[in-house]
Amino acid sequence: MSAMQDLRRDSVIEQKAAPEAPKQEQTNKRIIACSVDPTSAGYVINWILANFVRADQDQIVLMHVRPFDMPVAPYVDTTGYITEMQEDRDESHRFLKACATQFWHNGIDCKAVSMMGDPKEELMRKVKDIKADVLIMGARGLGAFKRAFLGSVSDHCVHHAPCAVVIVKHPDTPKSPKSKK
Repeated sequence: MSAMQDLRRDSVIEQKAAPEAPKQEQTNKRIIACSVDPTSAGYVINWILANFVRADQDQIVLMHVRPFDMPVAPYVDTTGYITEMQEDRDESHRFLKACATQFWHNGIDCKAVSMMGDPKEELMRKVKDIKADVLIMGARGLGAFKRAFLGSVSDHCVHHAPCAVVIVKHPDTPKSPKSKK
């Protein structure tokens, strides 16, 4: 198998079911897709555990997307690039295992999937593939100006996801002032 074939688009890292969950009940579980990255994983997972997930009724599908930027020069030696991609993949797998462990320790079914490509496209593709009931993700906190030029993955997901989308704000995000009448 070549190195490029091993860097397939989706990698299922690991899947563990809660030990007490009977097999026949798992087909009726609510599928919660959760997009995580190193900057948002902590507060998003804490929010899900505290406010959303029900251990006996839900399955979490953690998703992490690695960007895919191929060198554009025609005669570039890609050996170093492939090595870097493998290192990125391995780091993504370690990151997802660490995130999934928090759910497993709480007796919650969890599957972790590492993907490569444009986050907007890959998240929408995977949400449709797994038939998610809800997508939960963090917000980077871009202002309106930056969001207009850089684009926002969460904004794209809100407008294009086939399911409900929950955006979890960072706990340090200032709350908007209440309007006075």
